[in-house]
Amino acid sequence: MQVFLDTQVLLNYLKGNSDEKAFPKLMILLNNKKINTLVTKQVVDEYIRNLANVKNECLKNIEAPYTINCNSLKTLNGEIKKARAAMHKRLIKIHEEKEKFKKREQNIKLYLNNPNIINDDSDILGKAQVRYLKGNPPRKRKERNDCNLKITIYLGQ
Repeated sequence: MQVFLDTQVLLNYLKGNSDEKAFPKLMILLNNKKINTLVTKQVVDEYIRNLANVKNECLKNIEAPYTINCNSLKTLNGEIKKARAAMHKRLIKIHEEKEKFKKREQNIKLYLNNPNIINDDSDILGKAQVRYLKGNPPRKRKERNDCNLKITIYLGQ
């Protein structure tokens, strides 16, 4: 069986927005040679382009600053103790989240590590343009009704 995952599926998994159990199961099937992956150069390039942004977004979410709200000096010591306890818990969570992220990133690298990456040659680009003209995949209304669409078909190499 051959499996193709779109870049958005990979990025959602990397962010932790998708089923955490499905991708590792996929990796087991891949390692046991029960499935083959279909990977295109376009998917690899798009993943690499978005990787830094996803990393930064995930780190920003888990490394948010902690604020102490204190109205008087009498309560400051108690608030500092609460803040220390909260920061300790947060540091543990940050470490756990970073480890999960690393594991997800390693799984995606294994998935993308395909010796038979499908390169985007002129034949594939031509087929993609035909699909685009047919409206596959569907697009926003503005894009569908754009009459000034310039079409270039590449012949030969």
